[in-house]
Amino acid sequence: MLTNLNQIRRHKNVIEDVEKASLRMVFHALADFLEHAKATFITATSRPDVTAEELLRAALDAVGMPYVYLNLPGDVDYKKARWVFHPEFAIKQALMVDAKAEKSETNFSIQLGQTSMRVRFMVTGRTCRKIREVGTLPKVYQGQGMSHGFLTTTIVARFNYMESDCGCTRALTGITLAAVPNGILQGKYNRNYVHTIWQKGRDAESRGEKTRVRVSREKLIEKARWRVQDIPANGLIEWVD
Repeated sequence: MLTNLNQIRRHKNVIEDVEKASLRMVFHALADFLEHAKATFITATSRPDVTAEELLRAALDAVGMPYVYLNLPGDVDYKKARWVFHPEFAIKQALMVDAKAEKSETNFSIQLGQTSMRVRFMVTGRTCRKIREVGTLPKVYQGQGMSHGFLTTTIVARFNYMESDCGCTRALTGITLAAVPNGILQGKYNRNYVHTIWQKGRDAESRGEKTRVRVSREKLIEKARWRVQDIPANGLIEWVD
């Protein structure tokens, strides 16, 4: 059983296995929930982001999982301290899943409070700037009074929708999932300002909001194809490795 940061650092393949298995769980939970999600989006009177949060929680609650009573940090819609069991190991996990609702179907917007990675990338234009931010989630969360650490895993579930011209009806066009790597995997996914999965996010400061950045769909797929999965509203639903 892997219990602390030093042990987990030596087993990066275990981190990838846990993240892949967790993404697969969310993928199948939402795929099974898809017809209900489509019907809900058409009739919902609440904002799309609120509808997405409610659907995500309902889908994951329906799956169920072995969990631990523990309050977790992080500004995400669904948080669960739980066990992950594998034929070769058992590990405690701080599962973080955040729901988005977007008309765009490209990259993934997240807050720094939703990742344990250091965020490094270049902004190009008339001049080039290096952007460096620090994700505020711990790589391994150590619960007070607990001897075992919880590996932090972040997944984004983006509910893609289109809106009628009058804005009075919405239709779900699909759900896109992304597994954001744990900060322990920094060397593989964001080694420096050039080899990165990050891009500039929406300008939140002008609206008094928390800093946002974007995970590039294309760059994340280049690093590991399985980390981005699509659930189309109509058509074949298939996990891609």
